[in-house]
Amino acid sequence: WSPAERIDGIAELESAIGMLQAVSNVEAAAYADQRKAADRAAGSNAGFAGRGAPVEIAMARGVSRATVD
Repeated sequence: WSPAERIDGIAELESAIGMLQAVSNVEAAAYADQRKAADRAAGSNAGFAGRGAPVEIAMARGVSRATVD
């Protein structure tokens, strides 16, 4: 590959990464909403429903729990 082709390839990969991150964020928001609804249906009060979702999402993303708490 020429240097120009490599730069184009890098740009395409970055674009794909951005699209995947967007999809991941949409799914994370949907999960948080779903978790909150499930917690409320199980009797948790509105202030506590869904509070564990951010940690669970962070763990699914491979983020250290220490950086989330």
